[in-house]
Amino acid sequence: MSRKKKPAKRPYRTPAELMAEKRIETMMEKVRQEFHDALPMEPAPEVIPMVQVQPEPQPAPRRGATPKAKKPAQGSSLLLTVNDLCGLLNLSRSTINRMERNGTLPGRVELGGAVRYHRETVEAWLRGIAKNP
Repeated sequence: MSRKKKPAKRPYRTPAELMAEKRIETMMEKVRQEFHDALPMEPAPEVIPMVQVQPEPQPAPRRGATPKAKKPAQGSSLLLTVNDLCGLLNLSRSTINRMERNGTLPGRVELGGAVRYHRETVEAWLRGIAKNP
């Protein structure tokens, strides 16, 4: 159960204290005015505004969005990363994961916890699908 806090009461100040505060404020104003009057009154130099070019703001990635897959280099590596496979098949990462769960995607290899796909096995699988529509 929460209670609302009462605002702090202002301490009572005697008339003498109020007059002392007023005298201090008056003296401070005189000092400020004297300081201002002592400054030389020269015209301000012309100010040339500097223009800074701000980079274009990039839209924030959607939640759950994956970075665009890189196109794999043709025939350069024996194993494909998941991003390489996405680029090769032109499919999203979630579709690749779903195909893996269903067991329709061949050539999965795990190396130290990293998932790779055997390029030749995937290409042979694609050729088999293309021949038998």
